[in-house]
Amino acid sequence: MLDGIAVLDLSVASVGRIAAMLMGDFGADVIRPGDCDTSPPEAPMWDRNKRILDADRNSDKVIALAADADVIITTGAEAEAAEVIDLIGERNPRVVHLSLTRFRVGDEVPDRAADGLMSAATGIGRRQSSSDGGPVEPVFPYLTYEQALWGATCTVAALIERERSGRGQLVTVDGMNAAQITAAATMVVDPDSPPPSTAVGAHGPNPPYSTYRCADGNWLLLGALLPKFQIAAFKLLGVADILTDPRIDGQHTKLYSVENRDWVRARIAEAFATRPCSDWLTALDEVDCPASVVADAGEFLDHPQSVALEQRQIVDDPVVGSVEMPWTPVDLTGSRAKRPRPRQFVDAACWSSGSSSTAPGAGGSSSGGSSSGGPLTGFRVLDLGAVLAGPLAGSLLADLGADVVKVEPSAGDNFRGIGWHYNRGQRSLALDLRNPAGARAFREVVKASDVVLDNFRPGVLRRLGIDHESLTRVRPEIITGSITGFGEVGPLAGKPGFDPILQAVSGMMAAQGGDADPVFSSIAVNDVTAACAMAFASCLALYHRLRRGVGQRFDVSLTIVAAYMQCGELVRYQSRPPVQLGGLDYPGPSPLDRYYRTSNGYVRVWLPSADTAIAACLLPAKQSDGHDLAAQIQMTLESLPTDDVVSRIEGAGGAATEAITYHDLAAEPEILRDHYLGALSRADGKEFFVPARYATFERGRAVEILGPPGLGEHSRQVLESVGISRADIDELVESGAVWEGSAMTDFAVSLYR
Repeated sequence: MLDGIAVLDLSVASVGRIAAMLMGDFGADVIRPGDCDTSPPEAPMWDRNKRILDADRNSDKVIALAADADVIITTGAEAEAAEVIDLIGERNPRVVHLSLTRFRVGDEVPDRAADGLMSAATGIGRRQSSSDGGPVEPVFPYLTYEQALWGATCTVAALIERERSGRGQLVTVDGMNAAQITAAATMVVDPDSPPPSTAVGAHGPNPPYSTYRCADGNWLLLGALLPKFQIAAFKLLGVADILTDPRIDGQHTKLYSVENRDWVRARIAEAFATRPCSDWLTALDEVDCPASVVADAGEFLDHPQSVALEQRQIVDDPVVGSVEMPWTPVDLTGSRAKRPRPRQFVDAACWSSGSSSTAPGAGGSSSGGSSSGGPLTGFRVLDLGAVLAGPLAGSLLADLGADVVKVEPSAGDNFRGIGWHYNRGQRSLALDLRNPAGARAFREVVKASDVVLDNFRPGVLRRLGIDHESLTRVRPEIITGSITGFGEVGPLAGKPGFDPILQAVSGMMAAQGGDADPVFSSIAVNDVTAACAMAFASCLALYHRLRRGVGQRFDVSLTIVAAYMQCGELVRYQSRPPVQLGGLDYPGPSPLDRYYRTSNGYVRVWLPSADTAIAACLLPAKQSDGHDLAAQIQMTLESLPTDDVVSRIEGAGGAATEAITYHDLAAEPEILRDHYLGALSRADGKEFFVPARYATFERGRAVEILGPPGLGEHSRQVLESVGISRADIDELVESGAVWEGSAMTDFAVSLYR
């Protein structure tokens, strides 16, 4: 897969360690300057498959390695590797330099605190549901994990581009880019409407998609996001009359409207309180409605489904001994990830095989042409995905320059109205795969395509005759990828799975809630990461095909990405320090590292010590034993405006940022100038703000705001592009095998989570 790719990990922050780990998992030769004395508790996992070279980042040893590296990874503290970076373009023009910088947070801030500060600065903290509407700190460093995965994805995309152009380039993925993906379900702004109230409690705003306490005291997650599941669940619970109530009147989106959600939730909660959790889970399974017990934090590697998917890996680390850790978040069947090997500490190192950085045009053209449309220009992806994870995967690949076609039935993806923003950048081909003529038309499109993605449940592809084996008879080099809830093996294989189901079963909800109620994450953490993992796997498979000439199939499940998104916290060994848990409206891990209320909003602070707080005039010079630091700091801050607090703390040597909303972001000229958000107009002129550019490539595409396609808007265009005649297309449309539609003109923000 990435065999022969030399990766020099010069990162200081953990995000670079993790990105390099992901590349090492797929065969890259990774060398990291450093030592074991400064390693974080998660290092046995994040440095697996690497050689740790005892050398300074600016040493002659490292400069020599950089001259022949294919990839160099930095994380913003460039001063520690300044000489190496200065030499990149001069001595190694084929190197891909991945820069994983923070967003509005200095390099002096520790990694975990930096993640919290970026959550505040990007609006994520203010979007989480809470009891009082204040910001909530994610107990897991979601932005760090997303930034690492997306950074690795963009790096492989740049390697693909290098196969054709013969040149490397600078690729920048910063903390705001990570937030754009992490918050993909909610980072859509209607400037004419106020930010939604988040004071809905720990269980979220959508009653059919929420947690409930059962008669035995155990918690259950009801995952009835779609109408078909709501109908089945409400009938089972004996509350089917909710849907015929005049306040709902059969309109399922009214279930989570502000005026209805409280009484709807109360009815559902009353029903669940009548029977034990296990009884309800059995009954819900019988009616095929997604649901899960809310499992304890930190135990996901022991779950039978995790074991079946080989997520629990064990290595013998040279420093801490036997270590249990999650495996990679994608499974490529044609070129599987390498089994984890323990980090190796060395005094000297050279690349283990000939670096491809000195072999211009290996596997591709060395004409020097650029890809102004993005690194994946020239590749076509067919996206059969529905709801969130599948469509978002296609949208991310479109952002990288691929021609992505959303293939959907004539009735459309049943989530396209609510989740229109997940389909941005794609063209729509609407056809009936169960119609023989529609299936033949689809196969003609496959012949001219490179990747086919789906998120059907196991078995559906084979029944439709479009599984990987069938498609290889049409296009031998085709790459196919599937997202499922639980994978294709194990006790839960084939079960329906949505993001909060995995939040519950993986222990995420329990970890966020700590000793309080479990917490439903407003960010669709597992769905969006599955989409990012699909993009990563697609790029890996495309790169492998460029070098080896063969396609393959890959799988991504919400189960394995749920392990990845808490990978550092799931690492276990005998001397491992305890993992931080959350709590009610969790503000952060300590009085010096958390959210506070100010006179006009909220602020996220990091103070190196109590002395810093004293210097910032947040605490008196003398503290009595047992004094509540958080209460004292809060008392001071609640009388000060946010700007004053930030100025005081930064002046004293700490870090602080206002906890803002997405609406605040959209109003910042710098955010629009730097293409983090951009305006997307409806046909009537109504504007929304949506993510604009997810990464910056030195030779990237011109920035444009990618819009959502209408159902079947591009059916004729796509079919004509593969050689189907106009007359044949007319016949397909008349027979109902293909649907032709128009542009999507009516879309709005839906607050379903």
